[in-house]
Amino acid sequence: MRHGEVLGLRWDDIEGNVITVQRALITVTGGQVELSTPKTATGIRRIYIDEGTLTVLAQHHELQEAEAQAAAAAWDNTGFVFTNQLGGMLNPRNFDRDWYELLERSGVPRITFHGLRHLHTSQLVRAGHDPVTVADRIGHRDPSFTLKRYSHAFEDQRKKAGLGLSTLMEPESD
Repeated sequence: MRHGEVLGLRWDDIEGNVITVQRALITVTGGQVELSTPKTATGIRRIYIDEGTLTVLAQHHELQEAEAQAAAAAWDNTGFVFTNQLGGMLNPRNFDRDWYELLERSGVPRITFHGLRHLHTSQLVRAGHDPVTVADRIGHRDPSFTLKRYSHAFEDQRKKAGLGLSTLMEPESD
């Protein structure tokens, strides 16, 4: 998901193992944030997620509910998955600051949040998913754009492609 799509995600956008992306949080003139539609028409989409991600989201939801109880009447029940300390919309700049702090504390190399989108796309291509499905998953209309801008070759892929002409020209066996 794009940065703003993650920040615009509400709990009711998650049903079972499917996230419906239908809004994004954007920064407008003056540094204010507001909700908008995703960047492109194909940005409105359904994304299937795995059990591990669902578990992490459930744990996050429990923590958020505890924060809401502690804040009592000061809690702004917006329904967003990612919020500020009082339940309101999370400013993207604050999210970025927290993101980089978490990376540093965990010893993970610095990567932009958008860089994760590139990594995810490259890993999907590496795993053999077809370009149309990959483009659909990340909200692109044109799979060639997705491949050109978002997928990157890994060393094991380079090695695997180092086949001789005789191997490439072998007839397939039934």
